[in-house]
Amino acid sequence: MKGITMAQTDHASSPMSLYAGWVTVDGQCYPFGAETKRRCLQMIAKFICSMAEKHADLQREEPDFAVSFPYWYSGVYINSDIRRLASDEAIDPDALDEIMQDVADDYLGNQSTKITAFVVPMLVPVFGQTIGDTLFIAMLDKSDDFAGYVTTDQVTAENWLTDYVAQVFGPSVRKPGMSVAAAKNDLQGEGVINICPLSLSPNLEMVMSLAALTP
Repeated sequence: MKGITMAQTDHASSPMSLYAGWVTVDGQCYPFGAETKRRCLQMIAKFICSMAEKHADLQREEPDFAVSFPYWYSGVYINSDIRRLASDEAIDPDALDEIMQDVADDYLGNQSTKITAFVVPMLVPVFGQTIGDTLFIAMLDKSDDFAGYVTTDQVTAENWLTDYVAQVFGPSVRKPGMSVAAAKNDLQGEGVINICPLSLSPNLEMVMSLAALTP
């Protein structure tokens, strides 16, 4: 189980902050952002529940096909911790990390699923000047070497990722000045490097929509 690390940059920060975390499945990161850690974990848990439902549907409708052609959601199931996190139950904030540790131990130890990493939601700043109706996250995830950067626009995310790979990740693998393309090739099959829209909670979606309309 991991936590998100925010790298230092020279980009201006917006007054906004949020809880960001993600789950990696079959080489693809699925990031989530919310106003609280509990809400972000609920989003991650509901995503896992949706994977389990897809797997169950495929097994029920095409059992032979499900075995012969496993999908990214194949083998996923709903355990008691995920069911609890996906619910609206009020959970002691001090217990959340322990619950997620149990979730990580369960899923990451099961070879039948393609879930390979969890990044525990942490409070992070949002960088950038231009406010739109969505947020972006740049991420690099390789074993215990991981970082994320939440921005208001894709260009800022791309600039951060370029700088981070060249100045931080590249030197860590003895390749200073490394390009993002080279990093993707280096991480193939062993990690993830990506920029994508951040899936937001309904409350944050409303905040972003209102901010985009404000002159």
